[in-house]
Amino acid sequence: MIREKESEIMKTALHSLMVTLVILLAATVSAQAPQTKKQINFVSVAQAAAAPLDSYVFVRAKIISVLPPRPDSTQPYSLYISDASGKLRVVIFQDTWNAMASTDFIIPGSSVDVYGQAGEFKAVRQLAVMAPNHIRITPNTRIGGHMGQGGSSASGFVPITIGALNMTLVGQHVRVRGTVKEITPPPKDTYPTRVYIADQTGMVEVVYWSQVEEKIPANEKPKINEPCEVSGIVNEYRGKLQLRVDDPTWVSKNYQQRDAAEKAEREKESQTPPDDGFGVGT
Repeated sequence: MIREKESEIMKTALHSLMVTLVILLAATVSAQAPQTKKQINFVSVAQAAAAPLDSYVFVRAKIISVLPPRPDSTQPYSLYISDASGKLRVVIFQDTWNAMASTDFIIPGSSVDVYGQAGEFKAVRQLAVMAPNHIRITPNTRIGGHMGQGGSSASGFVPITIGALNMTLVGQHVRVRGTVKEITPPPKDTYPTRVYIADQTGMVEVVYWSQVEEKIPANEKPKINEPCEVSGIVNEYRGKLQLRVDDPTWVSKNYQQRDAAEKAEREKESQTPPDDGFGVGT
C-alpha cells in the first residue's frame, strides 16, 4: 500500500516536471522568434472626426495652429491639425503636456502622428491625447520648416516678417524678429507689459503678464534699441493685431546662438535613420 502511494507521488512529480519543462521550452522558443512590428492603420482627419465617441484612432496630419492655455488656468493645450479631408481640434491636458519628454515639435507646420480618444466639446468633435507618448513628430519629416525625427528635441520654426501678420493668423503661433522700440510697464498688476517690436516691414505690440515677465532671464529681457525675437499667439485687440507671450522661453535676445545650435542638431539628425515605431502605451 505504501509503495503504491509512493509510486503515485513519483508519477505526479514527474508529470509536473514535464509540464514545467514544456512551458519553459515554449517560452524560450517564443522569445527567440522574430518579432514583427504592429501595423498602424492611420485614418484621415475626416474619419477621425466621425469616429465613435470614446474610441481611439491613429491620425497623421499637419499642425496648423497651437493655442496654449491661459496662465493659471486648467484649460488644455489646443492644436488644430489638418489634411486634405479637413481640420480637427486635438487637446492635450496640462498634466499630459508636462509629462512629455519634449514639446518642441508641437508647432505650426509640423507633421504629427496622433493616437487620440474621440470626443466632443460644445457639440464640436475633437481628439484627446491621453498619454505623453500618444503624439510624436511623423518620422523623417520636418519640424516647422526644419528636419526632425520622432522624439527629437530640435526646436524652432522659421520667423516671419512683422508685415506678414494678418487677421487670418489669429490664434496661430508665430515667431518674429526685430528691434525693440518701446516698452510700457503695466499700470496695474492685472495689466500686461507691452513691448513694441519693429522690423523693416512694420511694428507689432507684444504683451505678457507678470507671471511670464518675472521668469524671463535677465539676459533675455527686451531692451529698447536692441534686437529681440518673440514667439507668440496672434491676437486681435481693439481692432489691432498683437502677439501674446504665454511662456518666458518665447522671448529671446540671444537667438543667434540658438540658431547655430539648431543648425548643428539638424545636420546631426539628417544622418540618423528614421524611427518606424510609434510606442503607444497603455
